[in-house]
Amino acid sequence: MATFGLDSGDGYYSAPANYANAMRFQNDAGTGTLTDLEILFDDTSPNGNVKMAIYEDNPSEQPDARLLAAGEVAVANGWVKISSLSLAVTLNTYYWFAFDLSAQNRVRRQSGAPDDHHYYLSVAYADFPHTPWEGQAVVITTDTSCAQL
Repeated sequence: MATFGLDSGDGYYSAPANYANAMRFQNDAGTGTLTDLEILFDDTSPNGNVKMAIYEDNPSEQPDARLLAAGEVAVANGWVKISSLSLAVTLNTYYWFAFDLSAQNRVRRQSGAPDDHHYYLSVAYADFPHTPWEGQAVVITTDTSCAQL
């Protein structure tokens, strides 16, 4: 299956540990099976681990039920990937890519995303992936992390 998401960025942000971040992406690649999740770090001193997950989109355009808990991998400078996944995805459907870090790291991001496309909330790394997001204290931003699904 082809890739959907972002493949670069125009800056970075220092993502803190113990904050779940979720970004909304539309699958414009086709109906099929999601097999990999990737996130782009821009950090000369990467440390700790990252957990990744996929959530469904609800009618209010917010992360809803967790569809996939992808696991965790060590953070490194550049693209970090979790492979050998299997999640059925549908063309033109929106999905939420989410991650949580065990330590602060710089993550590549793209500014100018529409409002309501990036949510985050305080959640202990050990408790991620977290569900549900609804009713949680979330902050909305207009930046989106660089991720490939």
